[in-house]
Amino acid sequence: MTQKQVKKLHFKYSETGALLFTKAQTKKRFALCREALTNNKSYSLRIKSIYENQEDIERNAMKEFIIESLFTDKYFQLHQRPWGGLYFNYEEFAAAEGAFFPFVRTKFRKHQAIDEGCIWIGNRSEFPLIYVHNFIAKWTSPISKSGFVRTEPFLPISEARKILPRLMNKVIYPDLNVSLL
Repeated sequence: MTQKQVKKLHFKYSETGALLFTKAQTKKRFALCREALTNNKSYSLRIKSIYENQEDIERNAMKEFIIESLFTDKYFQLHQRPWGGLYFNYEEFAAAEGAFFPFVRTKFRKHQAIDEGCIWIGNRSEFPLIYVHNFIAKWTSPISKSGFVRTEPFLPISEARKILPRLMNKVIYPDLNVSLL
């Protein structure tokens, strides 16, 4: 592939040779995840700042979603890293393909955490996946097969219990494997 074709496809590479999304593509992927997780603006989403630099993000990236347990293990390894309460601003950032971004969800305009989880930014051929500590959304896509943004699987556990029969319905949510308590 020539450089002209690469520019046309909006491919960008880091200094270490890892494939990056453009800033606009990164912003759109985070906006999609934010829309799914914030549930009509009643919650606030903040990305944890756990990485040292861009190379650290690329080292911890997984390019393809193969097995759910590998992703969960990687997330829990990242969860053990020191955090320090600093949040990451992704507005002017080009994410590495396959990068993980742990987050904290809080009630809107408050600082008390409701739950936490992780966003896998995805790759060129796959949408992002979200893992939330609500026993329902385990690496679930925020986009339904019909193309709509889904919010119900990503609700906090207290709200998800109220609609549990709907979430267990395989006609509505065929990709969810609900194992609640």
